[in-house]
Amino acid sequence: MSRLARYVPRLKTIDIPALVIWGRKDGVVPLRLGKRLARDLPNARLVVIDHCGHAPHEECPAEVIAALKEFNAEGRRPRFVI
Repeated sequence: MSRLARYVPRLKTIDIPALVIWGRKDGVVPLRLGKRLARDLPNARLVVIDHCGHAPHEECPAEVIAALKEFNAEGRRPRFVI
C-alpha cells in the first residue's frame, strides 16, 4: 500500500462529483478506507450498502442502481464511480 500512499494528497485535487459505493461487509477492502476515500475527495458522496460485500454491483445491483439514480437526479453526473 505504500506505493499508493504518494497519491493520497492528490485526491483533494479531484473536484468532479464522485459516488463511492461500498459494501459494509467488504472483507477485501475495509469500510474505513472507503470512508477515508470519500473524505479525501472534495466532491464525493459515500453510499454504504449494509448487507453487501466487496462487489456491490454484483451482490446488490438494485441498491447500486438506486444510488446512481439518486446521484444523477441531483444533477451530479457520475464520472468517477468506485
